[in-house]
Amino acid sequence: MTFVVWPGHADPELARRYYEGNARRRSELGGRLGFGRPDLPKCGVTTRAGTSCRCLRVRGFERCYTHLRLADRKKLNARREDLFRRGKLSPAKRRLLLERRSRTTLAAAWQRDPWIPGATIDLVDFEPEFRQAMAYAGFAVDDLPPALADKSRWKWRRVQLDGQPDDAWRTFLSFDLPKRVVKAGERPADTDSRRPPMMPVPLVVKAPGPYSKRRRPSPTPLRKVTPMKPVANVATDDDMVSELFPRYAAELRAPLAMCEGPKDERAVLTAFLALMRDPGSADALRCWHGVLRTLSDR
Repeated sequence: MTFVVWPGHADPELARRYYEGNARRRSELGGRLGFGRPDLPKCGVTTRAGTSCRCLRVRGFERCYTHLRLADRKKLNARREDLFRRGKLSPAKRRLLLERRSRTTLAAAWQRDPWIPGATIDLVDFEPEFRQAMAYAGFAVDDLPPALADKSRWKWRRVQLDGQPDDAWRTFLSFDLPKRVVKAGERPADTDSRRPPMMPVPLVVKAPGPYSKRRRPSPTPLRKVTPMKPVANVATDDDMVSELFPRYAAELRAPLAMCEGPKDERAVLTAFLALMRDPGSADALRCWHGVLRTLSDR
């Protein structure tokens, strides 16, 4: 095994001992999430991907911190305040917990009203570059709801500063953000009078270091395989299919090869026919991508 000498490990022997000790500790403790300790209680909540959450439970509760119920979060906050009064929680740790709580409280409030003022992230010196990128895409940051402007900053930081692929940024600007802007509606007249439930403390963004965890690629989300559904109100009689296939045989050859029966073939031809009829339709394009994704996940 080749050991990379990190800053502070000028001696290769010291680097080897460090990596071996770290690997042994992770295997014994199971890391932060406890994957290597089957005896420790896990959260077990069913995620959106259909799998069980493998994170460790919060001590005294049946779920992890991410999936805690609102009542349990209040109990946990009260327990931390009691620890702070008894001197078992440092002021610096308490300040970090309060800052994180202020950001999560504002994010929860944005689910009900995206026009509540506030921010959970502060780009500081990178703010002009972010505004320039948004203006190039056709969005004025000051005209967006605070919730969407904040989400855009997080997306921009992940791509431009952390060095992640920009496919997610383009998809966000082309599909996700316009849909959310329409759903948020017009700016209310009483925007200035609205206040967040808890004054948030934004996270100050800095450029990641050469060995920062932020440079790691984002994990691929697990997709739940769902049965394919044809586009509604699209005729798929045999005459149309016989006319469609000879013209687009090269495009349909690979998707049809992944089909497991006539039902899958009908779904592929239906989605492709809808896309050819209206190439600019976002619904038809989304349905076609969904069919291809379902076939590839099998």
